[in-house]
Amino acid sequence: MSSPRKFLLVKPDYAYYPMGLSYVASTLERSNVAYDYVDCSVEEPDWRRLIGSGEYFAVGSGGLVADFGYLERMFKRIKAADSSIPCIIGGYVARDVNNEILFKHIPVAFAVLGEAEVTLPLLLERIVANENELGDLRGIVYRAGDGSPVRTPSEQRVDLAVLRPRPSFTFFDHSSWPVGSKPIPVITGRGCSGACRFCSPSHRTFKARVFEDIFLDVDFLVNDLKVPMVHFMNEIFFDEQDTMIEFCEEYAKRYNTPFMCLLRMDMDTKVLPHLKAAGCVHIGIGVESGSNKVLKLMNKGTTTTDIRRFVDQARKSGFVSIEGGLMFGNEGETEEDIAATLSIDRELGICCSFGYTIPYPGTAIYQRARNKGLIPDEYKFLQMLPKFYSGTDFVTELLFQKNWFGKPILPNLTEIPDDRFVKVLHNALIHYLKTYGLQNPRLVVRDDKIFLGGFCPSCGTYVEREINLLSPIVKNIGCPNVPIHECNNFFAFHGHIYDIPEIRHYAQSVRESLTKCRQIAILGDNFNIKFLFEYDIFGINMDNVIAMGTHCPERIGDYVYSDNYGNYTPNSKLLSHEEIISMSPEAILIALLLPDCVEQRQKLIDMGYPEERIFLMCPPELLPKPGPAKCKEFASIPTRTSSLKDIAKKMVRKVKKIVRKGP
Repeated sequence: MSSPRKFLLVKPDYAYYPMGLSYVASTLERSNVAYDYVDCSVEEPDWRRLIGSGEYFAVGSGGLVADFGYLERMFKRIKAADSSIPCIIGGYVARDVNNEILFKHIPVAFAVLGEAEVTLPLLLERIVANENELGDLRGIVYRAGDGSPVRTPSEQRVDLAVLRPRPSFTFFDHSSWPVGSKPIPVITGRGCSGACRFCSPSHRTFKARVFEDIFLDVDFLVNDLKVPMVHFMNEIFFDEQDTMIEFCEEYAKRYNTPFMCLLRMDMDTKVLPHLKAAGCVHIGIGVESGSNKVLKLMNKGTTTTDIRRFVDQARKSGFVSIEGGLMFGNEGETEEDIAATLSIDRELGICCSFGYTIPYPGTAIYQRARNKGLIPDEYKFLQMLPKFYSGTDFVTELLFQKNWFGKPILPNLTEIPDDRFVKVLHNALIHYLKTYGLQNPRLVVRDDKIFLGGFCPSCGTYVEREINLLSPIVKNIGCPNVPIHECNNFFAFHGHIYDIPEIRHYAQSVRESLTKCRQIAILGDNFNIKFLFEYDIFGINMDNVIAMGTHCPERIGDYVYSDNYGNYTPNSKLLSHEEIISMSPEAILIALLLPDCVEQRQKLIDMGYPEERIFLMCPPELLPKPGPAKCKEFASIPTRTSSLKDIAKKMVRKVKKIVRKGP
């Protein structure tokens, strides 16, 4: 098609590689459609200047369902710049979100529901020609005269062996992409042979790409971008054993670059040695649950026997790095089922991620959650999805943040009673965190800096990361210079000061005191408060918290657990010191470290609050101060810790004395 103007292709603000848009870009190139590309994760465009230039005949964007909120705001800004410009949305968000909600809240004229290769060029031709009759165009949703959405019949799937679509590697400057930290995925096909009730794959059947097309993509990544590893990232690697073996043999002939892929555990494990021989160093699998009942309910198509058999054969084939996924809060799950999942995680000894089960729009469990009244407002739920998937500091925000009905914003799909739901899922997380934390941590002072050191929970390598003692935790610790095929810890792990024996001993003594209190106030930093609850450092029941407070006057009135859509936890409202004291709490925990904890304790004492009722999250005496430019371990097992242990014992005796006296 030809047009005097161009098409504007827009990437939302997500941080991952725009693989879907790369196929859209190649479709535009193949159809001779001139286009510009804008990446909103780099910089928010000046839409009035960009759209107001009159350079574009249409704007298109898309993404995952979690991008709904951003796409809504983005398209509204675009339409504010030019109300007449046609806007198109595509990707999973277009396909899986209820059409009525999508078109009510996002001011687009069209949605492309499936693969873009056939549908998009035909739609753009109609837009350029200003044709309004679209009923014969398959695979789209368009606005009728009254603004309501009209959905046309689905388009047939693209024959990948005939059309042979490839991603564009020219639609932006790939030299700017950090291939060492952000992988560029390679797609071996489209779809998945599974039918899991919690998942919305691109298609319910798998269609493989032509080998030569896949290798052209790999050639660019390996030879031009020098990627350290090739990431085959579609839902499954291949669905047939012979195809997988043939691909591995050809890959081994062409490349020395290691690769990773995702596999289903109902496959024939005879392919595993072929994968290993071809250079595969990491495999991803969906463990999901250790309960056969739950696996059956989710229509996973695998059993715990399959899981154990697969992992055992993978180990025998030489795989060290095996990534799994665990889901908690599954439909129909009981406390016993959750215990079985934690048990199989420990038994397998692979590296598993922790996730709460989120009803994904368009899936079977989403519809059941709607029918049960667990998602009373679909629009609000869509707005919250970024928080569910990646927008939280700590995963327990999904448990401790309440919705407008006073329940956790995470819907309870399980058979666990509502009054036990939060406690049970929180306990599961605590057990998980203990498995994947830095082992035998210690604080090290070196060159006027403080480091948290310890051992990788997977391979045992000693690692150190600098720690800022305004916060008790270091996240995203990885094993430096340890190849992925030598360490099973695919996910970066965490470390915190409460696993250091002396500090843990102190925390346990405070825990014994605070668990006797029924009216507790917490004053401090939002991050530290969330950390203390996530890791259950002091065993505080959220229901026993009567108030939270802040040492920052500008934060008074905010909520620790809240979002922008009317969801908040009432007792997490940040109050002033005066307001907290007026509520006469039995104890006040100061969730601050050096230097603010001492200052805030004194402020409370000066205001008349009893000193013996004030608890610090960690006394200053147990924390190091940067010293001369030399190395020393501050909290570790050797004899250097004898004085530190004496300090810890003194602090414990003080707390126990307070416990005997009572608040």
